[in-house]
Amino acid sequence: MTIKPDILFILIEFAYLIIFLTFEFTNFSFLVGIAYVLAGFKFSIAATASSDMLAYNKVYDGIASFGAEATFRRQGYTMEGSFLNLLYIVKLLHIPLIVFHIIIVILFLLSVNFLCQALVSKNQATRIALLFGFFPVGGELCFYLLRQLLSTSLVFTSLGFLYRDKLTKAFVIFSSSVLFHSSAILYTPFFIAKLIKNNILKITLIMLIYGAYIFLISNTDVGGQLISSLTGESSIYSSKYRINTLADYTVAQGQRRADIGVITAVMLSYFALMVTFKINAIQKSKLWLYHSFTFIFTVFYILLNWLEIFWISSRVNFISDMLLFTSNIFLSMEFSFKHKDKLIFSTLAVALFWISTYVIIKNYETNGVLFRI
Repeated sequence: MTIKPDILFILIEFAYLIIFLTFEFTNFSFLVGIAYVLAGFKFSIAATASSDMLAYNKVYDGIASFGAEATFRRQGYTMEGSFLNLLYIVKLLHIPLIVFHIIIVILFLLSVNFLCQALVSKNQATRIALLFGFFPVGGELCFYLLRQLLSTSLVFTSLGFLYRDKLTKAFVIFSSSVLFHSSAILYTPFFIAKLIKNNILKITLIMLIYGAYIFLISNTDVGGQLISSLTGESSIYSSKYRINTLADYTVAQGQRRADIGVITAVMLSYFALMVTFKINAIQKSKLWLYHSFTFIFTVFYILLNWLEIFWISSRVNFISDMLLFTSNIFLSMEFSFKHKDKLIFSTLAVALFWISTYVIIKNYETNGVLFRI
């Protein structure tokens, strides 16, 4: 008897749900490790037939030395040199690319856990991280964007240190994240704001920086000149910016067009509702800056979509959803359902499973054999 790939994937997702719920009511710590590995496996097999993963496979097969950035740029692959060097080490160690993908997904979930432990209790942080192991929460970032996933893991780790007031570690790790994917630079306003004491100045500065980002991204002449002057005309950052700002790049190449979906709209509505009724309590919360950053970054993402700058909005879609997702959980735990953690996390897990099932079936119907087992 043969099992269709989508059915098999749903069964794997159901196994993940059972592990999550078992951990929820038993607190057996060994289940967390099993869940992380299963999540890595799920996202990796879901990505094997994706266009990006096929490109990563070509780079993995062709890389033969350190410092290969220039070689692959000539072949049409614009990848950061730090990632290529890491990929070369992975190949030297005879680690298959799919295993490397699993490892990065696990590191990502660990980084979410580390960040959340600086904001909520250890048990709550673990459960939030496990929620990110469900298929629809991971989004396209967990499918195949290995560089950005690794870079984001470093960003979340640095944010964890930032909230623990370990500034040197925070800024060193954050600086390294940019070397693996340039999108990490979008988190800079949060790090700068965390150093300022006055709350009004924090918010003003974050808004001004994201306003400057919008201007530079939408104005290709000014943005291109600035990036070239800072990194060099022949740098990977300059070349990627020129390629990605071609007017017909997104549609003509069939690349990621990140429209605001139903799930994002629901999360944003819930966030707005909570903030409206709990604004005074939120202003006194230690998570005030986190919630404020969530709102500003989501507006930034919406503006990118409105301006149809899809090459960058697709990169920030996951970040916006992650911020909204965690902020809504924090707000629910703090203001709506105090001492009802099991109810919150169990309900979310079951809901995510059914959303995941729907997403898997729809993707399979649209794309055919989406999951190559």
